[in-house]
Parts: sequence; structure tokens; C-alpha cells
Amino acid sequence: MKNRYQENLKKSAKLYHRNKRNSNFIQGLIHFHQYDAENASTLSLWDDVDFILNDYRVVVTWSHPRYAYQDSIKSEAHKSIAHLDVNMDDMFNEATPNYVKAGQSRKIIKSYTVNKFSEEFGKLSAAYTLALQEIPHSIVYQAKPSIKTEWLTNGYFVDICAPIEVRGVEDLVQLVTLVKRLLKRETTIDRKFPDYVYSKKQWLAEALQLESK
Repeated sequence: MKNRYQENLKKSAKLYHRNKRNSNFIQGLIHFHQYDAENASTLSLWDDVDFILNDYRVVVTWSHPRYAYQDSIKSEAHKSIAHLDVNMDDMFNEATPNYVKAGQSRKIIKSYTVNKFSEEFGKLSAAYTLALQEIPHSIVYQAKPSIKTEWLTNGYFVDICAPIEVRGVEDLVQLVTLVKRLLKRETTIDRKFPDYVYSKKQWLAEALQLESK
């Protein structure tokens, strides 16, 4: 028996594409990044792209495993300084409001000057920066390729984590080719990237590579 909810989503997705046929596709894609030709060798983290498959749109969110690894480092860094956190309500209660004129006799608050917590914020920022430097040497997290799909009202959504570099439209074309093959079941994410794991070794090696430039 068909899932009525899923069938309605499919109908909505196809109707959405039918009403958006004048969208600005370039090489069969809609992309959202402005790529920097001067930094074409920069390690990439994430990207988004839309393309057409059959009579609906495929909405792709791509990330490199290093992006998931970076998120894990940031999460651990936040946890490590949680005891230093500043209460935001107290900060604004102790701050000095800065007013600007709004008419002849009325003033409105434009901004606040932080008084009491300026030192605390400085310590918090310094502790977070230090944690970002130290945690990569002890973290045990591993990021692996993955793909998740679901129907949305505007298309078929694909969230893919894959160890490729996307630095321009040509790379996006290769990403779309991969996604099409995965959706058509011509390959799988495990078959395409067998035994791939992004871990501390890769992160530290890439950090060293960036420092040497």
C-alpha cells in the first residue's frame, strides 16, 4: 500500500518544478556559491546545488567529512569552556544603552555598550581559541561518507557527505553525476568510498598543509 503522505509530497515536488521551469539553470544546475578562481586549491567544506531528474528537482546539500569533523571539534571546544559561559541576560542588564534621535522628542536604543562582562568575554574567547587548538590532538571522532534522502514539497532532498573537493562548477557537475548514480542505484556510497574514514590524522595533516602555504 502506498504511503499517502509521501505520494502527496511527490506530487507537490513535481508541481513545484512545473511552475519553476524558467529557473536559471547553468549547465543543467542551479548553484549558489561564487567561486574564487584565485584560491582554486583551497580545501572545500560544503556546497548546495539543484538539478533535474525526470520531472522533479533534486535539492542537494553536500559536505566533506572534514566539515563534520570540524563541527565535532567546535562542539567539544564549547563543552570544554561551558563553565566559563556568560549569562546573556545579566550582560544586557548591566550594559549601557546607546540612544539615537527618532523625531524631535523621541529617542530609541541603537546599541549597547558592554561594561561588566567585557573582561569575562575576553577570557571566554581566549579559552575557546585555545580549546580549538588543543582538542584536535586528543579527539577520537571519525567522519565517514553518508547519504540521506527524503521528499520535500519543492523536490527530492539529498544530504550527502562525500570525500571530494567542490571548488567550482566543474566539480559540481561531478558531484551531480555521483548523486545521479546513487539515486539510480548504479552504485552505493560504501562501494564508491570503501573503508574511507576522516580522522585526526587527516585533520592534522591538512592543518599542517595550510600552515605551510
